[in-house]
Amino acid sequence: MDSVAKIYAKHNLEMRGRGFLILGNERKQLLKKYIQGNNLKICDLGSRDGALSKEYIKGNELWVVDFDKAALDALENKDKIKTVCQDLNAEVWDLPEDYFDIVIFSEVLEHLYYPARVLKKISKILKQDSGTLVGTIPNAFSLKNRFRLLFAKKKATTLEDPTHINHFSYSELESILKNNFKNIEINPLIQKKYKFLSKISPSLFSSMLFFKARNK
Repeated sequence: MDSVAKIYAKHNLEMRGRGFLILGNERKQLLKKYIQGNNLKICDLGSRDGALSKEYIKGNELWVVDFDKAALDALENKDKIKTVCQDLNAEVWDLPEDYFDIVIFSEVLEHLYYPARVLKKISKILKQDSGTLVGTIPNAFSLKNRFRLLFAKKKATTLEDPTHINHFSYSELESILKNNFKNIEINPLIQKKYKFLSKISPSLFSSMLFFKARNK
């Protein structure tokens, strides 16, 4: 598994760079809707260098979890963050159960061998009475991707990223979340100029899907 970690570290640094976020502003705005208040225990799973979650350091307990050790070492304000180098595909996690108020799980599900098993583990580390999962995945079967794949064009689709192991449609995401959580909410994420299209059909026109789910 060490070799896989090295592949991800190389991919993250060379293809993405530190601090990189796809639709970063849109993702941050949606997160702010669900992460409010202080004294929250927040866990960013698949955090890379914490670009999405670092703004929640103040007043909260923030854990960032990734198996890209170089990305964790590059974190700002490391003295204020609990870092865990963890392979999410592993059978055992070095994380406390029934502990976190919020788990951030953004652009990670598609990188996992057994996503349903990982979601089950997430439900265990969240507080059983009030924990909330928030995250995003690429919409692999958007209309644009379907047209590209129809003409055997992998470029600019989710297939282009060699670290993507699984690919999800809107309905598949909804189904896998319902098997592990309740109170499911899925919203489309798309560039502002195309937002009207996502209102017509989020499953066809959104480039990314934001989801929220709770244990109860």
